[in-house]
Amino acid sequence: MQGKLFTQTFLEQGITQTEAWQNQPEYAQFVETLKSIFANLSANSTINEATTESEIIWKVLEALDWHDTLPQQTASLSGRYDVPDGLLFPDAVAKTAALAETKDELRYRHGLVILESKRWQRALDRDDKTDTLGTPSTQMLRYLSRVEVISERRIQWGILTNGRHWRLYWQLARSRSEDFLEIDLAVAVGMADIKVAPGSVEAENPAHFLKVFYLLFQRSAFLPQAVDPSQRCFHQIALDEGRHWQTIVSQDLGDVVFTEVFPTLVKALVQHDPDAPKSLTLDYLETVRRAGLTLLYRLLFLFYAEDRNLLPIHEIRYAHYALRKIRHDIAQFIDDGEEFSAKARGYYQNLQEFFRAIAQGDASIGLPPYNGGLFDTHPLLERTLLPDAPFAILIDKLSRRTENEQRQWINYHDLTVQQLGSIYERLLEFVVVSHEAHEITIQPNIYARKGSGSYYTHDELVKLVVTETLEPLIEERVATFRDEMERLALERAAKAKRLQQLEACDPASRLLDLKICDPAMGSGHFLVSLVDYLADQILEQIANAETLVNWATYQSPLIQRIENIRQQILTSAQSQKWTIARHQLDDRQIVRRMILKRVIYGVDKNPMAVELAKVALWLHTFTVGAPLSFLDHHLCCGDSLFGEWVGIVSKDLHQMGALFMQNALAGMSAATAMMNEISELSDADIAEVTQSKSLFETVAETLKPLHQLLDFWHTLRWLSPQKLFNQKGKHFPHPGLAPLLSGRFGDVMTVVSKGQVRENKPKDNKEVAAINDLLAQTRAIAKRERFCHWEVAFPTVWKHLERSQSLGGFDIVISNPPWERLKLQEIEWFALHKPEIAQAPRAANRKKLIAKLQQNGDALWNAYTEAKTSAETAAKVARTCGEYPQLSGGDINLYALFVERAQRLAVPHGVIGLVTPSGIASDKGTSGFFKSVTTTGRLKTLFDFENKKVFFPDVHASFKFCTFIFGGRKRQFTETKCAFFLHAANERNDPERLFTLNATDLAAVNPNTGTLP
Repeated sequence: MQGKLFTQTFLEQGITQTEAWQNQPEYAQFVETLKSIFANLSANSTINEATTESEIIWKVLEALDWHDTLPQQTASLSGRYDVPDGLLFPDAVAKTAALAETKDELRYRHGLVILESKRWQRALDRDDKTDTLGTPSTQMLRYLSRVEVISERRIQWGILTNGRHWRLYWQLARSRSEDFLEIDLAVAVGMADIKVAPGSVEAENPAHFLKVFYLLFQRSAFLPQAVDPSQRCFHQIALDEGRHWQTIVSQDLGDVVFTEVFPTLVKALVQHDPDAPKSLTLDYLETVRRAGLTLLYRLLFLFYAEDRNLLPIHEIRYAHYALRKIRHDIAQFIDDGEEFSAKARGYYQNLQEFFRAIAQGDASIGLPPYNGGLFDTHPLLERTLLPDAPFAILIDKLSRRTENEQRQWINYHDLTVQQLGSIYERLLEFVVVSHEAHEITIQPNIYARKGSGSYYTHDELVKLVVTETLEPLIEERVATFRDEMERLALERAAKAKRLQQLEACDPASRLLDLKICDPAMGSGHFLVSLVDYLADQILEQIANAETLVNWATYQSPLIQRIENIRQQILTSAQSQKWTIARHQLDDRQIVRRMILKRVIYGVDKNPMAVELAKVALWLHTFTVGAPLSFLDHHLCCGDSLFGEWVGIVSKDLHQMGALFMQNALAGMSAATAMMNEISELSDADIAEVTQSKSLFETVAETLKPLHQLLDFWHTLRWLSPQKLFNQKGKHFPHPGLAPLLSGRFGDVMTVVSKGQVRENKPKDNKEVAAINDLLAQTRAIAKRERFCHWEVAFPTVWKHLERSQSLGGFDIVISNPPWERLKLQEIEWFALHKPEIAQAPRAANRKKLIAKLQQNGDALWNAYTEAKTSAETAAKVARTCGEYPQLSGGDINLYALFVERAQRLAVPHGVIGLVTPSGIASDKGTSGFFKSVTTTGRLKTLFDFENKKVFFPDVHASFKFCTFIFGGRKRQFTETKCAFFLHAANERNDPERLFTLNATDLAAVNPNTGTLP
């Protein structure tokens, strides 16, 4: 069984509790019919597509009660290839109505399911040299998209089969290329000589999965169920049951992680760390917190990978050392009522050895090297050996949950990467606090979200924003290809030459050239969903391009690139004797990997959020046999809102009399070339990952002096949050700046890079001391604030850096940024650090308690003043740095700054998709910016939602937010789609709720303010 459309738990357990399972009087006859169909078949049978259809597929469908069908209905004008093999109707009335239509394509309006048939056992996810029709699964994606339109959304389901494997596709799935259901019918029906994949659930329980097949593929499953009050079809019931299970399990798991696992783990690390300081400093506690998170990230990765058969769990040589074996041994020990040793450290040491095997590979157990940084050596985790007593209990709490007073295994296979990410994302909001006698507690930090994009966004919203944002760019690339194809059709040049020219416009390849960024990525939820959506679109456009070209046989150049990567992985596996099944290297896995390495970018100020995003993306794009992709070149830890631009700093330095070193720009050129090389590497083997890492280290070293100079210059704004120049000329915010810029002590970049100057002459002592003081201050601030200098972080995205405004940017900027005020909230801050101050009955009492901190020399006073100063300074810098001219007024909200930053990061014809408070369209303080978008035709969609605790449980029910999709400075849309007071994402399609406006209409709503009500 393959695919993720339905949860494994439902298919194995939940389905047996349904009315449909209990009441199937005709099932016995179905089984006999199926056995007769497969009786004369063998694994070695050679049957073409036509015979497979007539002798297997149509007969099976007949047994499934599909009596009303039609073969090949034209879905376009381009011929047979662009046509599904069959159309299945709900009943005879619908078929009769379809036959009455004058055009074939209109018949789809009466259908229920499309069918695509392939020859016996033909691979469904790869090209076949004997088949010129492309990859079957890719064909199905295209057919569903086309048929959804021409059937006016009546058809959402498709069946793809080669007689043996039967797949069910749903057009509305999160990822159509991944979220399907596949059942090996030949194994389920009991064919004796058929080769079975390791871990096949059909082989383990054939009778059960034969009935599962019957229930999910029979005609009645696609129709409203009489026993269901909501009249859902059986598939929708199955989907809803799966989501319900996922929600319960993820909530239970989250509660256990927050209240038991993480607190216990952190305490154990402190208790057993041989190098733990006597006085637990804030820095040490932060190190422990990160170590604990890293260990949990590793466990999460392995739970998920093993439960999804991404690691060779069904091979004895691997299974003996696997985490699954450790989990089962621990569970058995607990269930037997035994007590774990408080001194022995066997489980932890074994797991550490296993981590090393994952990182470095172990051919003797069939394990390739997978390390992409997750399993790198961590000093604290290496030196601290946790005893079995606490550690084994933690493993069990992550492995099982209590249901009906019984311990049940958590099947990580059924949890999405996004759900797992949301659990661990919430951990980022907790800090480790030390009390008297080394007592350790874990407390929520309300400022974690403010410093990070750590917000879990509802799947419906993510899908909406991703779809609406990418849609115009996909359409443009398809249109460009079509125009070029039609132009070349009229030329007389050799066909091979014209095809070569056409490849330059290949839509699938050009989608891989997109640059898409989430500047507040948190756990990477948007990025994971982007990978899904873009993979579907790329696979669909591979098939689309082949059908569009009517004057030659066209094949996307991406097909060969995919095959080359597959062969590279297989060659390595064969030479090293790793365990890899060819079906685990299907096109969809490899395309996801290519998207991960080339397309997506992300930034977050929280370093552990960046690491969590990596884990989520690694899990989602895991390719068996290939190491985890190198991601540091596209995922950056930094503050998206604060940083410098090279051209501006160069201009400022020139105005202050200092020269900007031209070799810094030469270094940028070299770095850009190396970063491009990193993106082109497929990371198909560990050597390429090592090469990627080595190149990136060279890039970082090359750009380090420039990065430090930009850090220094931006920090000057924090030392004196006002313009660096006044009307009279120069303004120096520190006595060390003028002598530093004079050049007497060396080139500015060199001095800043070294971090200090030495005394040359006694008369320079005062100036040298001032310079060194300035350098020390700026470095401390830069380290604390983690400024992001976008051109240096991602040098391949921009060019002409010497200009005051460089060229380039991202094609798409997409995010759900923090919705918090920038100003420090005093009560909330002390609620975390010293609750008795926060609980003071009056403000005057609170101020006295705070003053006592200063009088007593309490370290908390310094922490408070630093946090307060940092927030106040950030607000001043935002107002004066020139980056936020329209949205930095009043009591600044972070989301507003992110809106303006997103516009700056996007290319002029790019698209920005954000989830923000609805105030972006209605508040007085944002009206100027919003008006500049609406009156220029740049607003694509504005869908306004009322929270109702559906989307964001921690936000007030009446709070309103919106999906705000708008164009870069030069992109215009002919119309704007609007809907207000929505409570579900699909309500935006309701004709009664959705309306369209143009720029003139929008300007007329509130002509003075430019806002929308």
